[in-house]
Amino acid sequence: AVAAREMQIRAADAAEAHLYHELARVREHADLDACWRWLNAHGAGHRYAIETGGTRRYDEPAYRPGDVLVFGSEGPGITTTDLRRFPPEDVLALPMLPGNRSVNLSNTVAIVAYEAWRQQGFDATP
Repeated sequence: AVAAREMQIRAADAAEAHLYHELARVREHADLDACWRWLNAHGAGHRYAIETGGTRRYDEPAYRPGDVLVFGSEGPGITTTDLRRFPPEDVLALPMLPGNRSVNLSNTVAIVAYEAWRQQGFDATP
């Protein structure tokens, strides 16, 4: 997992993330440009944005090792400028019933990451 955050990571967040260090690699970047440069330099796979207005369901892509899932912050989501980095077919969403509120960020991350992991046969390699 690669995190591009323009805000400071609180100590409590870092401590919680450390609890799962064996399940994921987390790297913090100053902004999405820095994150993209790092991903390009390290041969990252396909990049998907997960956003409420996505054009495809989150379970449609065939995820592969090295693919990148990009989530926006709780509430505002991914900025319009950052969404332009993705072709429309790579902007994914969770299906929702009309009129229902969207699923919160932590649940969305869990659902999409679990689907990608399921497609990998539940391989334990981060």
